[in-house]
Amino acid sequence: ENPIFFPQEQSYTISNSNIIKIATVTKELSQGRYGEFPLYVFCEDGIWTMQQGDNGIVYSSTHPISRDIAISSKSITSIDKAIVFVSTKGIHILNGSETTMISTFGLNRDDIIKDVSIEGENNIIVSNQEYLNNFKEFISTSQAGYNYNDNEVLFLKNGYSYIFSLNLETGEWSRQQ
Repeated sequence: ENPIFFPQEQSYTISNSNIIKIATVTKELSQGRYGEFPLYVFCEDGIWTMQQGDNGIVYSSTHPISRDIAISSKSITSIDKAIVFVSTKGIHILNGSETTMISTFGLNRDDIIKDVSIEGENNIIVSNQEYLNNFKEFISTSQAGYNYNDNEVLFLKNGYSYIFSLNLETGEWSRQQ
């Protein structure tokens, strides 16, 4: 009961940098069941995993699994059996101990530029490159969420009347009002 003494059991050292967000891979109906699944800790120097323990030990070990760094806590969202996050390189999916880039903000794709109109005085698009820069800024600063019914990652930003979505089955981007 001594408030100055902290026993080492049930305490963990993750990284020497700040924690951005903690996430786990669970289905929508099982949120909050920490300890049953590996815990992923997104830090300013990469991603760490905490593996399940037994016999009263909640997590038995911690390991760095990726040097990819999430842009912000808002850019990390759990999906079925994986975690999606945004880095400066693009959108990644974390599955087990593997990270895979699933989109590079559309920088190498022509189809995302077709038939796009953004309203408002401050959002007039003059060229394809300007559109790509605005798109990257929007995705990098928005809140990520997951639409379980359509298997889409949604990117929402306060004050905007539209969202961008990335379909995880097809890899296609769309803009919705």
